[in-house]
Amino acid sequence: MAPTFSRSRLSAGLNQTITALCVLFILAMLGISFSGFFYMILTGDALSWTYSLARLFIPWLGLLSLTVAFWHGEHIAMTAIIGVLPKPAVTLLHWVNTALVALFAGLLIWYGWRFFMRSSDIYMVSDAIQVPAKFVTACLPVTGAVLMAHVLLGANLLIEESPMDEARELAAGEKDNRP
Repeated sequence: MAPTFSRSRLSAGLNQTITALCVLFILAMLGISFSGFFYMILTGDALSWTYSLARLFIPWLGLLSLTVAFWHGEHIAMTAIIGVLPKPAVTLLHWVNTALVALFAGLLIWYGWRFFMRSSDIYMVSDAIQVPAKFVTACLPVTGAVLMAHVLLGANLLIEESPMDEARELAAGEKDNRP
């Protein structure tokens, strides 16, 4: 029997991969930063390249982490608004939000790809370490593609119940369990 193809499972797998990639980027940044820190403790001299190299990961982290937040339906302002709106308005808001995210993803892909293809600069991290700007600019179309994949794969983004409902139920349950 062939395994069943699940679009939302594919989106969940993509989300796990992006989350792992973000963790690797954070670990790389920490490793680079701590190596500079320990080098300074041991020698008294600073490594000029550690800060410059570590900050090249920041655009990747910032943009890819927004795809993870989108997949989980997390946005502080949206959560607060959803908590006070009636369910039909929440459903409409989710559809509008998803459409706007799809538009944003399309723009990231279109303009990000053009920006990526035209970037020819080299970041001079040090005399020995030179990083092509394409490494940083690639985060734009990649983020757009991940967002678009989540939208098209329907990663359970249109949740009918409000995230605030669960919080209210937990709070009510805690009050009921008091002696």
